Amino acid sequence: MHMAECFDLMGFLDGSAVAPSPTITSEAGLHSPNTAYTTWKMKDRKLLSVLYTSLSEDVASEVIDSSTSREDNRVTFNYFQDPRDLQRCVQGMDIIRRVIESRSFAPFRYHFATFQSQINFMLSMPINLRQKHFGSTYSMEQFCIDTVMTIWHYNGGCQVNRVVDRDYRVLGVDALRVIDGSTFYNSPGTNSKATVMMLGR
Repeated sequence: MHMAECFDLMGFLDGSAVAPSPTITSEAGLHSPNTAYTTWKMKDRKLLSVLYTSLSEDVASEVIDSSTSREDNRVTFNYFQDPRDLQRCVQGMDIIRRVIESRSFAPFRYHFATFQSQINFMLSMPINLRQKHFGSTYSMEQFCIDTVMTIWHYNGGCQVNRVVDRDYRVLGVDALRVIDGSTFYNSPGTNSKATVMMLGR
């Protein structure tokens, strides 16, 4: 990331450095190569090459056909790839429902704020880019799938023995370590800050 900032390449990653048109059309209608596009393409290819060399073989095979560094930088989340994740979400939502509907919680609940009304409200919010399904109102499985989102704690991109060794040194690179949640095989199941701080020390 620092390298991208130093060489003024962040725009290629965040999408703000939009590719110019490959050609320029003169007033006479003649087409000629656009030097601004050539410059943009050279910078983008340099960054794309750096990104490729930083990936493990498993990950590289997923993005090797990327045409730009921006495309390569996008992340695809495999939500609920493990069936247990969806089961846990449904169980968690059932616990929330029972708490909201409990007698003990009644003094803190507005009479119009039923569990179902809160579900319907959540489905009306643009919390992610996933398509909402009509059945989400009635199916907790579908509700979990439609409203799932990740809030900042990404894990697993720099796994031990794939990208870093057991001392968190980047394989094949001198004097570089990775100390963050990307080295986790699994999420610790809570805010990962404490775990990352422990690794850093």
